This record gives sequence, C-alpha cells and structure tokens, in this order.
Amino acid sequence: AHCLQYLSCYLSFDVVESHWIEMQSALLGTSKVTANGTVSSDHTVDDILRIHDEFLQRTIDASLLTSTHLLASLMKLLKTCALFAEQITQFMKTTGIVEENMDLAAERQTAVQANLNVGVVSKDKRSLHQSLTRLREETVSLTLRQSYRVDREVSSPAYQQMIHQFGEVFTTDLADFMTHLNSHTATGVMANLGVRLDYNGFVAASIAARSTPTAARMR
Repeated sequence: AHCLQYLSCYLSFDVVESHWIEMQSALLGTSKVTANGTVSSDHTVDDILRIHDEFLQRTIDASLLTSTHLLASLMKLLKTCALFAEQITQFMKTTGIVEENMDLAAERQTAVQANLNVGVVSKDKRSLHQSLTRLREETVSLTLRQSYRVDREVSSPAYQQMIHQFGEVFTTDLADFMTHLNSHTATGVMANLGVRLDYNGFVAASIAARSTPTAARMR
C-alpha cells in the first residue's frame, strides 16, 4: 500500500505539480503590469514554446517514461499489485460479507424510513426502537459469524500459500524496480522517490537478500 500510495503522490505532486509551478514561474517571471492594468511579457512565442517543451520533457523524464528498463520493471510491479487486488476481491466475494452487510444496511434504512413520517405516534416510535434494537443485535451476531468465517478462510493452506507467493513476487519485483531506479539516477526528484520507497530499509534488505545467494554461487 505504501509503495502505490507514494508512487501516486510522487507523480502527482513531486513531478507534475512542481514542474507546472516552475513553468508558470518561468512564464510569468518577466511579466509586467502596464499603466492600464494589462499584463505584458517580454517572452516571444518561441520562448513560450521552449518553456513548455522543457516542462514536458522534465515531466516525462521524472515520470519514468524515458527509460525502457525502468518502465518495464515498474509495469511488472504494478501488474503484480493489480493481480493481488483481484485475488483479494475474489476472496471477499467468496466470504459473502459485502452482500450481507449491504442487505442489513438496506433493512435498517427501510425500518427507519417506514417510521420517519410527520406526526409519528408513540407506538410507532416504540416500533422503530424495537426494530433498530433487533437490527443491532443481528449486526453483532452477523459480525461474529463473519469474523469466524474470515478467520477460518485466512487460516486455510490455500490462502496462506497465495499470500506467501504474492509476497515473494512483490518483494522480487519491488527490489528489481529499485535496482533499476538506483542505477538510473542519483540526484533530483527520482532520487527522492527511491529514498521514500525505501523509508524503512525493507527494499534494501530485499535487494541484499537476493544478491547474497548469487554472490555465494560466484565464489
């Protein structure tokens, strides 16, 4: 989750927004307000086109789109994340938890709407209270059953194997991406991306673990 969240944050703010602000500053840097209140600029059309082209090129470079190997490793990593999300979605469907919660919420809404009328008498209020109390008890009971069901499923060998396999594949893909990223640049916003993604040293440890067997075989 941290990996995808920071990649999105990096592309949105560190790359696109920051470069956009730089382009605006370059375009408005020599602007002047005339006596009649209009804004004039010393930039020619060629200057504006050049500044815009520089903005596009810097944005494309920092977005990892100009390195074939770096982009390929990133797409592989994102594909692994997408497959994992799909597997978890399928898992949640098999538990039926989402459908059960939606049905219970619809029943609760129906009970409330049936009693939200102008001039509700005390009897109707008592009926609403009884309905909501019953639904609250059903919610507690349903939560306990769902917790037991999920605990049983996540403890199954098939689920444990799936999580283990995805964990290994994700760690390998992330380490591969970071290796390409670190070899691609050592400065600028892309270097900042590498530092943020490895904020707790997990990726560095994964890379070291991958390289250790290789080094041992070479000896």
